[in-house]
Amino acid sequence: MNKHYISWEKVDKLVQYLVPYILTLPVTGIYGLSRGGLIPGVMLSHALNLPYYNTYRDGCLVVDDICDSGRTFHRIQSNVNAVFPEAHSLVYTATLHLRSTATYTPTVFASTINNDDWIVYPWEREDSKQEKDGTPTD
Repeated sequence: MNKHYISWEKVDKLVQYLVPYILTLPVTGIYGLSRGGLIPGVMLSHALNLPYYNTYRDGCLVVDDICDSGRTFHRIQSNVNAVFPEAHSLVYTATLHLRSTATYTPTVFASTINNDDWIVYPWEREDSKQEKDGTPTD
C-alpha cells in the first residue's frame, strides 16, 4: 500500500471545489466528524458562512475527510433516522475523498480514489508519515 500525502494547498482546493455544490443544498450548518472531519468542516463553515455545530442535527452537512468503507456514514444515517423518524433524509454528507469501493456515496465529494493508497492529511500525526522502522517517508 502506498501513502499519498495531501498538502494544505490541496485541502483548500478540495474544500473550494465543494462550495458551489453545497450552495445548491438547503444546508443549515456544518458538523465535522471527530478527527478527520473537524478541519474540513470548519473550513467549509467559514467558506459558506454557515454555523458550525457541535453535533449533527436536522438540515446540517456532516463532513469527513474521506469516505473509505462507508461504515461511518451508514452509522450516522441510522442515528439520524432514529432521532428524526419522520424525516426522509435531513442530513447531508460531504467528503474530500471518496474511495470507489465505499458502500456509501456522500451527497457531495471532491475527489474519487480508485486504488488502495493510504491518504495522509496534513492534520494527521507526524508518525503517520513514517514507515514501520521509523524512517520518514518524505
